[in-house]
Amino acid sequence: MRFIKKIGEVLFLLLPIALIAIDLLVISIPSWIVVTLLLIDIILVARQIISKKKKTRYNVILGVAEGAIVLITLFGIYCNPYYNSISFHNDSYISEKADRTYTYRQAKQDIDTIYRYLKKDHPIYIKGKPEEETRKDIERAYQQVLKELKSTDHITTITVWTELEKLLASLHDAHTTAYWCSEDKHYLKYYKEHEDVGDKLVKVNGVALEDLFASHKNYFSYELESLAMDKLNSCVISLEGLEFLGIDVSQGTTYTYENQGVEKDYSYTLDDYVTYDEYQKYNSEDDKKAKPDQSFVRYKLDKEASLGILTIDTCTINKVYRHTLNKFFAKVKQNNIKHVAVDLRENGGGNSLVINEFLRYLNIDKYYGGSSKWRLGFLYIPDSNKGIVNHKKDNLMYQGDVYILTSVNTFSSAMMYAEWIQDNHLGKIVGEIPGENPNGYGDVSIFKTPNAKIYAQISTKEFFRADSNNKDNCITPDYVCDSEKALDKIYEIIEGK
Repeated sequence: MRFIKKIGEVLFLLLPIALIAIDLLVISIPSWIVVTLLLIDIILVARQIISKKKKTRYNVILGVAEGAIVLITLFGIYCNPYYNSISFHNDSYISEKADRTYTYRQAKQDIDTIYRYLKKDHPIYIKGKPEEETRKDIERAYQQVLKELKSTDHITTITVWTELEKLLASLHDAHTTAYWCSEDKHYLKYYKEHEDVGDKLVKVNGVALEDLFASHKNYFSYELESLAMDKLNSCVISLEGLEFLGIDVSQGTTYTYENQGVEKDYSYTLDDYVTYDEYQKYNSEDDKKAKPDQSFVRYKLDKEASLGILTIDTCTINKVYRHTLNKFFAKVKQNNIKHVAVDLRENGGGNSLVINEFLRYLNIDKYYGGSSKWRLGFLYIPDSNKGIVNHKKDNLMYQGDVYILTSVNTFSSAMMYAEWIQDNHLGKIVGEIPGENPNGYGDVSIFKTPNAKIYAQISTKEFFRADSNNKDNCITPDYVCDSEKALDKIYEIIEGK
């Protein structure tokens, strides 16, 4: 009976740590609950030790264990960047409906929640004087957001999203951003028809996109303006995106398209914006080139040009990726392919281990993958760039030319893919400058606001490019061209050899 009692005491003592694990993997738990249990733990252990006049081995072990539990719990709450995060939860990723309304107090609670996590987890708040002015800018942006909310009579979910993104945009960190998630987003039904005939959108309601961008720069989290402009283009083709920008669409929207130097206006009503499923159905019926379902990683060979093209839509490291990569290089070897192109033009990132796996097929012994610093509360832990030993696939070693196709949408780990190839002099970059600074922030923790259910991701690491001597704040392609023409450019390069 006494043994069972002691087991019960031990389990109760471990409860604060268990709650942190539950918070990490299942459901967010308010820190005050964990701290309260921890204080109860401390009181119970103190009473246990004080009640015994003589020191026993059990009490000594109990005291040491409680000390460890206190340190682990406090670290888990205040230094762990994933505390109260939904990063590892099975979350639905559905925000409240766009037109739901809120009081100023509710909207402020949403803003304050993310602002608190921003201060707790983002590296910019531990870097001291070098970032002091940026922190002041963020505080000014916070005060301006509250001022705008207070003066708004009708606060909706989209309003909260807009104001939260304005706050996060003041960091100029493309990874730290807010987004509204919904299956009810409405897209301009005819957007793809314009795109298919070569129409270029140049104005919305008579305002040139360049002017619209100039007046809405602070609405987007970005490092390079090309990425922000791409975000603007995405916003103006949806009803909720237009509302995010503060554009009144109640009387309809006029889009001005340019084709071969001629501009033409097209006016649309609210009925011309449809849900994603309706948009897909309408366009797939008219698009005879509609693509069948395809894997995120795939390849094709052009034997005549001796070119293998590997397309990676997302940086996911799994059996599918490894198997496809192995099969690709087996075909490359079998057909004596001299040129390999990796298409990352629509890749928004993911796990950087996809790069390491690719490099195993190249005949190099060692390469550099950049360095980083990880913020864990009051700690800022460096990860030095000592070089990575390459565990080569000797039976499928490739020694030909390597090309990386990029666009403004090549982001995060996909940008790093191009960076590592360029900085280690392993190949050539073809296309557009990726929309991110290689000396920037990343490795995000994701949070959800309590009322509007807006999602916000916050960087926890600072990254430095693979070639520490290269001070460029972007990955400049060796061959700069429109992303749509990048593959044509590679054929041109091959033909010129």
